[in-house]
Amino acid sequence: MSPIASAAARTGPGRRTAATAASALLVLSVLLGDLLSASSARAEPLGHRAWIYEFTDFTALPAATDYDHRTVTLTGLLTRRHRQDGPAQPAPAQTVDLVQSPDGSAAGTAADPSGGSGTPGGGSVLGRVTTDTQGRFLLEDVEIGLRPGGTGAAAPGPHTVVVRAVHPAVDTVGADEAAEARVEVTATASTARLAVDYRLGAVTAAGRTVTATGSYARDSAAGPQPLTGVPVRVQYRPVDGTPLVRETLTGYDGNFSVVFTATSNGVVSAAPDGPPDPYLVPAGPDGTELPVPVPPPSASPSPTPVATEVRLATVPARQMITTTRPTRSPAPRTASPAAAPKAVQPADTPPRLAATGDGTPRIAFLTGGSTLLAAGLLLMVVRRRIRAAG
Repeated sequence: MSPIASAAARTGPGRRTAATAASALLVLSVLLGDLLSASSARAEPLGHRAWIYEFTDFTALPAATDYDHRTVTLTGLLTRRHRQDGPAQPAPAQTVDLVQSPDGSAAGTAADPSGGSGTPGGGSVLGRVTTDTQGRFLLEDVEIGLRPGGTGAAAPGPHTVVVRAVHPAVDTVGADEAAEARVEVTATASTARLAVDYRLGAVTAAGRTVTATGSYARDSAAGPQPLTGVPVRVQYRPVDGTPLVRETLTGYDGNFSVVFTATSNGVVSAAPDGPPDPYLVPAGPDGTELPVPVPPPSASPSPTPVATEVRLATVPARQMITTTRPTRSPAPRTASPAAAPKAVQPADTPPRLAATGDGTPRIAFLTGGSTLLAAGLLLMVVRRRIRAAG
């Protein structure tokens, strides 16, 4: 007989009933405990704390970028295993952040997994993907563009960009629950050269026209290559006014041209506009400057009248007699009908002396008389000299 039956036989009917109920409860509790233990042994722990995640594959193709080829494809595999033990298995439907860092130095902490950037481990997010049923993920056409020192910072020569795959923590423990993998990509920038020429126009009442022409090109293994469609900003800063800004785009040949009017003295400059291209490193100073003098316009002077002084020279009488008058060139003759000969009138005939009979002119008579008188005087002088000599 069992101890419980013996105790019931020694007691009365009421006590036997209570003892029977107590024993039944004890049996039920034992059986329920055994069932719970067996179920717990067969079932897996519930909740996210049961898994440990890790990346078993993460690659970037190609592993190098440049100005003409600046995108890569990122692929990887995320797996998980039980925290206690067990083989790794694919981790489906899990979020993966793909992040690029300038030098890989940014890292999160348990207090701030984002490293101050809002992204686990620091850096900037390239994209967010979800793993498939096999735990794999893919992100295509990812542009790599960071440089050491931050986005857009100028740096000569090739540099390394660290790309990270991050499976963020899913509990409140901290960064130790996050899985991470890294891959390095080599990025090579091109040297960019901006050449500008300024032509200053004439000064007018409106000011002075300034023409800025130039070209923008980058160095490559094949020689200089024009940079097409790049914004260029031309700015004129007067010494006593508001700056004047003109914006344009480079053409297919990399050239540009801007014309404006400067109203006072100032400085003109030109530089690429917009966000800096991470794959272009300026070869020199950012922009070219030139002082522009704008003197006040001078009024056009009216022509000064020039007084012409006419001097009449006094010519001696003898010179006046012996001076030959300049010969004038005859005017060109024009064909005209022959005129009828003019009849000679008595008034046109020179006066003649009546004593000559043959009509000797008066001037000839006077000239002959003067000659005879002079010859007579000369003869008298000769005779006196002969007498004095004799």
